[in-house]
Amino acid sequence: RQAHRTMAGAVVYFADDSAQLSEDDKAELQRSLVQMLGKPQKIEVRGHTSLKPLPPDGPYHNQWELAFARCQAVQQFLEELGIDPRRIRLSQAAQYEPYSLDVDPQALRRNSRVEVSMLDELTSDHQGSETERAQRYRTEP
Repeated sequence: RQAHRTMAGAVVYFADDSAQLSEDDKAELQRSLVQMLGKPQKIEVRGHTSLKPLPPDGPYHNQWELAFARCQAVQQFLEELGIDPRRIRLSQAAQYEPYSLDVDPQALRRNSRVEVSMLDELTSDHQGSETERAQRYRTEP
């Protein structure tokens, strides 16, 4: 089943080769917390990177590693804010889903981001086998 994203969530932006959350990023995640805290839905943390090549002497070998590191930074902060880690799903698109292909530096800055979205899936939808879930949700006596 394909999960659908809701409008609940946040987008935080990163410097091109960084996975460090800024104070503004943390504030954005804190603002979105009221929409997500205490709910049963899964939360997807999806990492994106710039189209620019990474510096050869940088800590990340490729865009996938950078996208994953960004997701982990957001995940850790969400958990510090009280989000149950069982609700969080990390995914990466790296450079393959750019927000913009424009040459404008402001538009390109939006490519280096993490999107945090609440999904229409529940945490319990992914616990146990298909048979076990069917038994758990059975309504007949």
